[in-house]
Amino acid sequence: MEEYTEKEYNKMIKRGVVIDMSGNKIQDKTKQKTFTPEEFAKKYQALCEETGYNLVGNPVFVKRDDGTYSITLQFSVGRIKKEVV
Repeated sequence: MEEYTEKEYNKMIKRGVVIDMSGNKIQDKTKQKTFTPEEFAKKYQALCEETGYNLVGNPVFVKRDDGTYSITLQFSVGRIKKEVV
C-alpha cells in the first residue's frame, strides 16, 4: 500500500486519479485513450455483432407543464434480428 500526503492525494484527485481503499491507483483519467467518432463507430458495431444486441431509440411523448407534449427518444437495449422478413 502506498502512502500519500494530503497534498499529493489532492493533486491526484484534481488530475482524475482514482484510489481504492488500499491506496492503489485504479484509474488515471489523464492516461485514457480518446477515440475519434469513426473509431467509436467501428468498436460499437463490433460489440453489437459480438453480443447480438444494439441500442434502440423509440419516440416517447412527454407531457409539458403548459399541457402540450414534446417528443423525446427513450433508448433501450434490443436484440438484433438476423432474419429479414
